[in-house]
Amino acid sequence: MAKDLTYDTDFLFFRDQRTFIANSLGNDPYTCVYNFGRDQINTVTVFTGLLKKSQIKKALSTVDWEISLGDGLPCCCRHGAGADAKVTYDRYGHNDAEPLIFVRNFLDFQPSYPEVSEEFRLFHNLHFNEKRNEYVKFDESGNQEAIVKYSRDRILIRTKELREYLSVRKCYLAIYFDIFRSSYINIKEVAEDQILSQVHEKSYCYQQCITENRFGMGDYLTHSNLRGKKIINPLPLSKVSVWPYDEQKQERYPEFIIGLDDDGDIVRYTCDPDKLANYFGKNPEAPQYLTHVFFKREVLQKYYGNSEVYSVEDSYLRCGSMWGLRMDNHQPDVVIAYLGDLGKQLPEAERIYWLHFNIPPEGKASHVKFLRDFMAEAAEPEGADLLFKQEYKYLNEAWQTKYSWPLFLDLIPQDKHYFQNLRLLLNNSQNEFDSQVLSLTKVMIDALNEEEIKKRTPGLPSDSKGITKLETFLTAQGFSNTEQGIQFLRDLQKIRSTGVAHLKGNKFKDIQCRLQMDKRELKVVFEDMLRSGISLLKLLCSQVESKK
Repeated sequence: MAKDLTYDTDFLFFRDQRTFIANSLGNDPYTCVYNFGRDQINTVTVFTGLLKKSQIKKALSTVDWEISLGDGLPCCCRHGAGADAKVTYDRYGHNDAEPLIFVRNFLDFQPSYPEVSEEFRLFHNLHFNEKRNEYVKFDESGNQEAIVKYSRDRILIRTKELREYLSVRKCYLAIYFDIFRSSYINIKEVAEDQILSQVHEKSYCYQQCITENRFGMGDYLTHSNLRGKKIINPLPLSKVSVWPYDEQKQERYPEFIIGLDDDGDIVRYTCDPDKLANYFGKNPEAPQYLTHVFFKREVLQKYYGNSEVYSVEDSYLRCGSMWGLRMDNHQPDVVIAYLGDLGKQLPEAERIYWLHFNIPPEGKASHVKFLRDFMAEAAEPEGADLLFKQEYKYLNEAWQTKYSWPLFLDLIPQDKHYFQNLRLLLNNSQNEFDSQVLSLTKVMIDALNEEEIKKRTPGLPSDSKGITKLETFLTAQGFSNTEQGIQFLRDLQKIRSTGVAHLKGNKFKDIQCRLQMDKRELKVVFEDMLRSGISLLKLLCSQVESKK
């Protein structure tokens, strides 16, 4: 059974809050900067204001607040009277502190609500995540970090960003608190020196007052009040991670495997671009900036799995507009990057991530990468996944030009990941195979523009499915040699329906045996499926263009 706090002297004397104020307030990962909550025995009000260094000594000499809850809005002030009166604009009202939180009040026509200073939000470039009711910022890897958290009656701000803001603004934060509690403890049980007392410390001060219930506020015997403030110091500028104060930060440049020595031992070297050689005589004893570094293809899993943030493209990995990495992703088993690019183009956290997938060199870079980077020649992608996406777009554009409608419908935002994440398998797991079969089916079959195909193919039976509709349309339009491509689509649909959308049974075993899926690596099987799709796309594209 929960303890009844109304009979607890520690509760009445705020021992929990006094300990929290002394040790934790402003030191926890998140700091409460606004609170206006109450229950039957407890009412808590927290507000905040920004103070100049010259104000701190005076502020700590009194428990009075420099700004009240709800104050701090811009207004006009009139000084004097009559003809000599002057009107001035006051950005924060007639207050001694600048508010960090603005309480918006609409005179009961709309609900009031607290709002974090726009200057703070703009300074940290915060985005409001409505689903989480948080203001977030994006770190160097594109991840969302909660900086401001809203709950029903409270606002929390991450302490590091709060103190960084104070540091750059060259000011201090006063956290004001006013806590009211009710109790069944008789006033006669309270020592006289505890009825009214004040505490003044280096960074905080408060007044505690205990009174008898004389105003009929419930049947409680006593009420207690804790009122005061705590000053939060700015972060030292040396610890501020905002330009230009972060220029002195020492970045970590890990050593990557770049080869094997004559004894077969691994050779590693830093990816710091300033310590690598180039073709103009820099660091002649060091490896070249363009030294190839090899990675397991699984390194891309993280990026494929978060297509809202990352984009894996032909020879390029992109994190929004924050950063991008040149790479060779045209081979089925490895990804290759330049040693110098790992240090120059990847943020520190991503270098550490890539290091976990680093392997000794296996073979050499793709021919297309050589042509593009060293011969300055345009070259078609070699990777089956990259080539498939290229041909898919080419066909849809040519089809739109010819027929004024696309063969494949645009995917809605919730389905775009099927196309973006379509790839050569990263491993030979059944889960990886099933997920990619589903993606391929979505973009090749489910995305078929059946409505337009049906309009232009009279006599189609009403129960005709998408592939049959396409086959009939192609025949009617004079397309030739499409039998193999149509069979590929039927096989793909069967694999999806018997092995992905439903539990695998005898029907799946039939298609598995016919395509020799049980005798080959799944990575090879799926690459062949992609190349069959490429052949169909190229065939249709060439015939559409010839009909122009």
